Amino acid sequence: MKVELASEIPEEPEVGQEDTVRVLIKLPGGQRLERRFLLSHSLKHIYYFVFCHPDSPDQFDIVTNYPRRTLACKPSQAQPNTPSLKEVGFGKSEMLFVADLDS
Repeated sequence: MKVELASEIPEEPEVGQEDTVRVLIKLPGGQRLERRFLLSHSLKHIYYFVFCHPDSPDQFDIVTNYPRRTLACKPSQAQPNTPSLKEVGFGKSEMLFVADLDS
């Protein structure tokens, strides 16, 4: 399943490309992931990026720190298309945290 989802992650935009956001993601074990996305990319792309990482928990939410909110990243039958990064108000750089739902 992870291989299939990895193929859905779009190519990383070039440094300096317009309408990009730098996303820093902190995993529960302290590891940090960093990647650029286009503002037009969907939250599900961030979810897939984290899910496909070997140190990622199996069940997780992605949250912001302040104000603390859980992002609707995981696609579901009820919500197959998640909002774009622009639609949720991402700027040039964002820090996100992975909350392990099994701990």
